[in-house]
Order: sequence, then C-alpha cells, then structure tokens
Amino acid sequence: MQINNSYKPLEIQSNYSVSDERKEIYTQTIQNEMKEKGLSGVAQWYIPPESFIQAHSYLTSNADNPLSFKNTLEQEQLLASKAINQMQNFLSSPYFATLRGNQQSHLTNNADSKNTFGGYSTDEYGFMGEDFNKAANLPSDYKIHKNALQALNDFYTVSILSSYESIDIIAGISYANQELNSLLTSNKKYYTKEEIMQMTKGSKGEFYQDDFETLLMQDYSNEKGEFQIEGVLLMYAMKSGAFENSQSAYTIKRESESNPTIVNEQEKTPEEKAKAMKDSLMEYYMNAIEASRKESENQEENIVFSNGIMQKIKDRANQLEINNQTEKMKNYSAGGEWIKVQI
Repeated sequence: MQINNSYKPLEIQSNYSVSDERKEIYTQTIQNEMKEKGLSGVAQWYIPPESFIQAHSYLTSNADNPLSFKNTLEQEQLLASKAINQMQNFLSSPYFATLRGNQQSHLTNNADSKNTFGGYSTDEYGFMGEDFNKAANLPSDYKIHKNALQALNDFYTVSILSSYESIDIIAGISYANQELNSLLTSNKKYYTKEEIMQMTKGSKGEFYQDDFETLLMQDYSNEKGEFQIEGVLLMYAMKSGAFENSQSAYTIKRESESNPTIVNEQEKTPEEKAKAMKDSLMEYYMNAIEASRKESENQEENIVFSNGIMQKIKDRANQLEINNQTEKMKNYSAGGEWIKVQI
C-alpha cells in the first residue's frame, strides 16, 4: 500500500470503563447461574468495556446503538434547517438591519471552521473531511462517518476479546479500497444487495445475508434498500482482514499466548496443564493415601476414602490452573474489568 508523505494514523481516544449498572447485571447473572448449578465459592468474570459492547453491536447486529448516525443525522439536518430559517428572518428584520453584516460574517467564519476526529477534519455532521480521504486514497467526495471508525477501532483493540493492541484504520481502509475496486463491476454510488453479494463472492470479504442487517450497513442504505459504496467499503474492510493485511507498522497484533481467543497449538491445553499439576501433587499425598489404606479395616471404606482424596487433588489442580489462567488474562493489556462473585 502506498501512502502520502504527510500521512499520519488516526489517533482515536476510546472509553475503557465499565458502568456500575453493567457490573450489577453481570454479578446478578453469575450468582443466579451458580445457584442453579448448585455451585459455591468464588467466581471471577471479565466484563468488556462499554466501547467494545457498542462497537460489537454496531458492526454485527441491528440493536439500538448511539454509534448509529442515520437517525441523528436526519434530526440534526431538520434542526439546522429550522435554525437557518429563523436566522434569516432575524437578519432581515428592519429592527436589526445594522447587525446583519456582522451576523453574516460570523456565520461565514463558523462555516469555514472545522471539527476534528483523530487528527483529521470532519464536517458538522461527523463525516470525515477531504484530508482523511486523501490519506486513505479515497475519492474526495466519500462520506465516512467518524462513528464507524470509532467502532472499528474499539472492536479490534479495547477488550481482551480483541485481537490487536492497535490498528491503523487509514492503512486498512486504503488496502480494502484497492481490493474492492478490483471487484466492482460498475462505478456508482449505490449497489443492491444482490450486486454486492455477487461482486464479493469468493473474495476474502465475501458478503452474506446477515451483513446487510447490521447497523453499519443500515446507516449507509437508502429508501430503495440499496447500499452506499462507503458502507460496503467499511464492512468489506472488517470482513476481509484488511487491517492486518495492510501490514502497517501501526497495526500491532496481540501476543497469541496472552489472547484467550487465539489457540496456540504448541501450548499445552488446560487439561494437560491440570494433569501436570496433579502429578506434581501426587507424591505429596501418596504416603497419606497409602497409610490410610493400610489402616482401614474395610476395603470398601478404603476405596471411598482414597477416591475422596484423589478428587480433592484433582479439584485443587484444576483450581490452580484456573487461577493461573485468570491472572494471565488480568494482566492482558486491554480495557474492561474483572469482578468477583461469591456464594
């Protein structure tokens, strides 16, 4: 991927916190499950941060989500239209004719001012500016909303369930755009569901029926049920692995041994580790088991007693393994919180 000399990655700030309300919900849910299964003791549970939950929902489901900009945009445009009409009436009023020039100058200056997101400009509705499009090698008139970029960043980075420490969104989208352009059979603003599925069939970012129901794709749909090319690009980037394939120095994958979502085939399974711990404890208890067997007058009682100790050894080994894995995940460099639930 070729990038401009002035290129700089997006610097997105994320929310790593967990609300007290969600902590209470998780705690109550775990307590109920433990009671139903007749379990007692202490359970530890990981809660992903709010930003990960919102990002995951926005990119993979159609549940209500504050990242969805479509309804908000329509409301803002309606309010803006009303405000403009009111301002025009105000400026044309004979009582304030002398203030008209100053007011118009003020409005012009405000229109020229730019908001920013991650170091790049946005318009008043949150769509990225031409400087972002240029950096990502996109057409200057593309409308990529900042909420979608925030969702991609948080989905990939802020939870222990995420695969990356950081991703280069601009490099990933640029890479995806190159691939998508090679698949497009026509150059237009909107595509039908059937066209998108046919174009991407067999590709790394192949679209399926459920993809079109996500909030991301619904944000970029029109009244005809067609989908805007920008939305297709964003979804394709996520599905195709573009953020890793772009091989940007700013995209850093988490270590596989620390990521509970990645299986390391060379590493022992939890069962193998538990067995190794059990074997190491066996020698410690062997003498006690043997002495108990010799002293027992009833062979059946002896078997029950020995099996009881063996079960304790097994339980202890399993608990040590659970504690070990929990501590590894607690040290995992990502947001969210761990909670303890005791019954």
